[in-house]
Amino acid sequence: MPIQRFNVVELSEIRGITFYLDTTVVLAMHIHLTEQESTLWTDKAVLEEKRPDVVFPEPIRVYLPLPKGDRITYLGANGSDDRLNVIFVRMEKAGDITIGQRQPNCGEDKVLALQNPVSLVYCEPNKREMLPFFGAYQASPATFDVASRPIFADPGANQMGQFTYYSWASLDGVSSVVIFYEDDLDFCRGLMFYYENGASRTVGDCRVQMDREATVDKPTQICYRTKIPEIGNYENGIGTVCKLRVEFEHHSGHDDERWHCRPFRGIIRFWIAGGFSWLSVEQ
Repeated sequence: MPIQRFNVVELSEIRGITFYLDTTVVLAMHIHLTEQESTLWTDKAVLEEKRPDVVFPEPIRVYLPLPKGDRITYLGANGSDDRLNVIFVRMEKAGDITIGQRQPNCGEDKVLALQNPVSLVYCEPNKREMLPFFGAYQASPATFDVASRPIFADPGANQMGQFTYYSWASLDGVSSVVIFYEDDLDFCRGLMFYYENGASRTVGDCRVQMDREATVDKPTQICYRTKIPEIGNYENGIGTVCKLRVEFEHHSGHDDERWHCRPFRGIIRFWIAGGFSWLSVEQ
């Protein structure tokens, strides 16, 4: 039996976590001690050998920012005995964040931690394994009534099919936004929002310090369009396939009917699967 290595980290001492998802399964995670730390070595380990039962050749990176101005007030999870499907996080300022997808017949959500301070306990996966252990420890456990467990909304039907990662964020009170670009192209892979109250949230696939990034301060508009790839056959069962472009100021090039420009307010909803993205803005 291979040796498994357990790690313990204080959540108050790190600045973020990148979770590697195969849409319905958490494959691995990377701890960011600083905001400038990349996931280079974890990427190499995760991509070195394909895990069993994965749907897509490359995982989605979901970045959970943990800024000094915010804190976790609830941490929960759901999954089966051999795999972690979804993690639930409630931040004091950023609100509720769901990482992954709740699967049928997996029972009740597990409460891992309440309030601070929280120590995260996890086990690094060996090759061809999913994340084998994910938990938390509190030196002074909070009194908790199971009936008062937070209810995390089910995103419902996905825009792009079953194997889709869904995320959302508020566009209100944003001080700046970071765009993560796909390789050397202008297609948007993910967005990270910094809020005036000190909170942060991400949507989509955010490869911190790996992808090309651009920062926009005090955005007033959001303009987006989708493009159907011209090369290759993308009929892979995930529904509407498209590449996404996002900009934060209106100009004459956006007069094309395929562009949608909205005032920067409301809720942004973002779906991603197999390298394709889709978003909507609700106001």
